[in-house]
Amino acid sequence: MANVPLPTLDDLWNGTAQAPLTINAVREVIDSVRPLCIVPRVIEKGTHFFRARRTKGNEPFSFFKDLTYRSDLKGIEMGRANSPHHSVFYGSMSSAELKHALLTVCMETSKLMRDRGIGHQTFTVGIWKVKKPFTILTLVPPKTLGVLARDVGAYAATQQQPQGMEADDRHRFDLFQRLIEREFRKRVRSDASSDSYTISAAFSEFIYEKLGVGLAYPSVETDGMGQNVALLPHVVEECLKPAGAQFVQFHRSGEDESTLCQYKMAFGNYHPIRWIDMHPKYAVFREFILDSEV
Repeated sequence: MANVPLPTLDDLWNGTAQAPLTINAVREVIDSVRPLCIVPRVIEKGTHFFRARRTKGNEPFSFFKDLTYRSDLKGIEMGRANSPHHSVFYGSMSSAELKHALLTVCMETSKLMRDRGIGHQTFTVGIWKVKKPFTILTLVPPKTLGVLARDVGAYAATQQQPQGMEADDRHRFDLFQRLIEREFRKRVRSDASSDSYTISAAFSEFIYEKLGVGLAYPSVETDGMGQNVALLPHVVEECLKPAGAQFVQFHRSGEDESTLCQYKMAFGNYHPIRWIDMHPKYAVFREFILDSEV
């Protein structure tokens, strides 16, 4: 049987690869593209990250260990920013366009948003605070560098197009930026194959290998206004500390009709988490829907 040729950058863009894509095959393409428009981004002390976990039942989780990155490596499928069996901490942070990272993370985690469904979902959301500054990377298309500039206190941006680049190299440079932007912004239904993430996952693994920390990318479900992060576990342990939690229900009643209702909150890093009931106004006076009532 003849060997199937590795995909080219144009194959990735056009979907014309002769065999199903693999992480390794896409990495070969990434390694062949130079230069890359990579932006180091400093995450300052005091920054907050929000991470949501779907909660089945009528009570929130009691320990932060249940809200952090997954440890059951065998059960981890490929995700937008991870290869199979590779655990990363997925979360959201505030941005210039969307300050409420709690809303971002619930929309990102919601199956209703991904599938354009109607109903509600219950989440326990952990909140982590940066105790030690660190740097993450993101590959940013030239047209969005200005957007990121409003979100960061200190970063080093590459120029839009390196000088003296040959026409063919310039084509590859531009096409690769557009490819990565497309892959990190495309919508993927909850029932889609995990292979839908092969290109973005391969790029993410490239970032982890080069810096060993993590990356930031735009939130799909907020049309790019919110900011997501994917961090390696050691970063969570070394640079973050639990700072609180919230127990919420996310409702979706139409294309542009979503409501986030907050019922309980907690401060600090207590074990178990010390939950406090919130005033009904934070749930827009909507009663909590018990599972038995659904």
